Amino acid sequence: MSSNIKVERICEWCGKKFTAQTTVTRFCSKRCAEHSYKERLRQKKLAVSNLETASTTNGNKWREKDYLTPTQAADLLGIGRMSIYRYIRNGKIKVVRFERKTLISKADIQAMFDFLTPKETEQTESAEKKSKSISDFYTRADIREKYGVKDSWIYKVV
Repeated sequence: MSSNIKVERICEWCGKKFTAQTTVTRFCSKRCAEHSYKERLRQKKLAVSNLETASTTNGNKWREKDYLTPTQAADLLGIGRMSIYRYIRNGKIKVVRFERKTLISKADIQAMFDFLTPKETEQTESAEKKSKSISDFYTRADIREKYGVKDSWIYKVV
């Protein structure tokens, strides 16, 4: 509310002295008020982000446990919870059931991936690439000659 009172204040944003028109004025200009507002929003977002990070860190204490729930196992593997239940139903993941509680051993999850080693997969891929030479494929001319078709037909089929 505006009044006839002139109050000397110091801007909370820039620190300059100014004459305030009201008793609640905190900033010398609209620009300083906007900068302060943006900074408050940034600080609020940082606080929310820090809380989320802290809750995520505390929420993943199950990573140290030997047995996981299907939801925790799905989070660990980066897949959906329903996929975990499908793997359980198909017998790919072994589980222990206590009445209504389903637990999955971390060792069993790790055992699912033990048969794959990076060296074996690289050797398999390189062997597949090496086994196919350029002479194993047809050229357009070979196809035209062998099947008696035009180039336009080859492009329509491919």
